[in-house]
Amino acid sequence: MTGTTTGAKLSLQDLRIAFGPRRVVDLNRLELGPGEILGLAGESGSGKSITALAVLGLAPTLGARVEGSVRLDGEELVGAPRAGCARSAGAASR
Repeated sequence: MTGTTTGAKLSLQDLRIAFGPRRVVDLNRLELGPGEILGLAGESGSGKSITALAVLGLAPTLGARVEGSVRLDGEELVGAPRAGCARSAGAASR
């Protein structure tokens, strides 16, 4: 599937990230349109870095379980091979 129904460049839906039984991120919805910039702010250990790693497809390499949906230009990244995530991350920076 290409494109999104909302027109978002990046869309996170029902994102849950856990290490074993401990859930560290519980995000219902976040969308960024083309050209939008977002900064994540929060206390140490609040999930900022692991959320960014999940978007890049790298969170599982640290032992995290990622559930939900991360879409870039309509392409699902959760569960995608890491090489595909790296290509998508490169495309997002253009």
